[in-house]
Amino acid sequence: METAKLGAALATAWAAALHLALPAEASGQLPVPPETRTFESPQACAAALDLAAAEDRKQVTPRTVDANGDTREVALETKGVERVDGATALYDSTLWFHNGKFRPELQQTETTHSYEHFLRRCDGGVMTVTGDRGFTLATFDPPSGATEDAKDPLAAWVAAPGHALDGMIELTGKPHGNYHRGYRCPSYEAATFVVSIVEKAHLYEKEPQALRAALLRALSGGNCVPAPAGRYRPLQLGNVSVIDNGPEAEEEWTALRVTAPGGEEIGLVYDASVFAFTD
Repeated sequence: METAKLGAALATAWAAALHLALPAEASGQLPVPPETRTFESPQACAAALDLAAAEDRKQVTPRTVDANGDTREVALETKGVERVDGATALYDSTLWFHNGKFRPELQQTETTHSYEHFLRRCDGGVMTVTGDRGFTLATFDPPSGATEDAKDPLAAWVAAPGHALDGMIELTGKPHGNYHRGYRCPSYEAATFVVSIVEKAHLYEKEPQALRAALLRALSGGNCVPAPAGRYRPLQLGNVSVIDNGPEAEEEWTALRVTAPGGEEIGLVYDASVFAFTD
């Protein structure tokens, strides 16, 4: 739930910060046409709010995991029906629909988040209904359920050539042209969002310079800054987006949860390519 909220906030902030014509599937919101209903009395109007709340509660579904690793969950955000006084009551609710698809190539579950938000308010016997429907950027998480017996993707990633040394990512903090090899983000979720935006950019940008520019804008919008020199311990592997600069020059931007040199857990956007600069 908190991840979905973060996704909504970042998607809104970054859309302005990135100056990108992001494709529709990145995030979106549509208002629901306002509606007015008339009841016989304030009590009847409030009873209709109680009925709406009960219907929402019926939709709540705990997280389930299919045999193939796909997930489903329906969650409800609300304070319930609030009675302001004898003539005024309101019901503000948001239903979140989380649908995960296991991606074997990443050994991660990509989860989409959509929502329905309604504010129903009774003033006397008149109810006004407003709201919106929308969705946020997808998030990436380790597999669960039936996929737990699969090979540990983080261990495989750490063991791959060029990714880490003795289980640690070593960064010099030095720039290479207009970018750094590693960027420190406020959280793992912020790092995955940055990489998601770069991957979305592939749908409408083909030149590596344009994709790099999208990366740098996403990093700035996500408050990700060049990571200081030091050793970072990988804790969780996120999504990956590759920028192809030609033979033996690709960039493999990877989102990770890591322990920073100071001991705190942070997000890291890291060029894990074997061709990445190391000086």
